[in-house]
Amino acid sequence: MQKTSLLFSAAAITLTLMASSASAATPTAAQNEATSTVKQEITEGINRYLYSIDKADPTLGKQLFYVSPETSFIHPRGHERGWSQIAENFYVWRHYG
Repeated sequence: MQKTSLLFSAAAITLTLMASSASAATPTAAQNEATSTVKQEITEGINRYLYSIDKADPTLGKQLFYVSPETSFIHPRGHERGWSQIAENFYVWRHYG
C-alpha cells in the first residue's frame, strides 16, 4: 500500500512539473508585448548608432556611449580607449578620413 501511494505521488509530481514547464514554454501576451518592446528598443538603438556613424557626428555618438576614460571601443581600424579617443579617432576620422 505504501509503495503504491509513493508511486502515485511521484507520478503526480512528474505530471505537475510537465504541466508547469509546458505552460512556462508558452509565452503570455504580456511576455510577447515585452519582447516586442525590447526588440523595438534595440532596433532603435542600432539605428541611432548607424545614423551617428553615417553623419560622423561625435555629438550623436556621445549620447550612445558611456562617456568616460574607461570606455573601450574596438572597430575595424583599431581599439580606442576613452570617449575622447572614440570621438577623435572614430567619428572625426570618418568625417575627414
